[in-house]
Amino acid sequence: MASELLLVTTNELPALQAAQRALSYLDTNRIGRWKIRLVVNRYLRDVGLNREVIGTALHIDVFETVPSDYDAVQKALLDGRPIPSNTSFGKSIMQLADRLAGRAEKTNKSSSLGGLLGLFSRTSK
Repeated sequence: MASELLLVTTNELPALQAAQRALSYLDTNRIGRWKIRLVVNRYLRDVGLNREVIGTALHIDVFETVPSDYDAVQKALLDGRPIPSNTSFGKSIMQLADRLAGRAEKTNKSSSLGGLLGLFSRTSK
């Protein structure tokens, strides 16, 4: 009954085989692939399969990758605090949340002059 389903895996072969079995189970139970969002956790480009190969092997696009940021996660756990949003892990979680919420990605930051001009255009309406 969910409108979306997150399938989380890593880019290591045993985890991808388990994800393939999970997708097969979901197919058998008539869960549409259009509902499934594939998230690759602890993603390292140098280790395991890359994003394109994962998508091809599982016949589903990779929705998002979450980088392996062991140091930031370990420090947050030991400190008993959330992972800071300025770490690579924190940024990727924020991006994942934005995409799941349907907010568009910000491709380039506006300049201060553009922001100032934007204020004037809003007040003149």
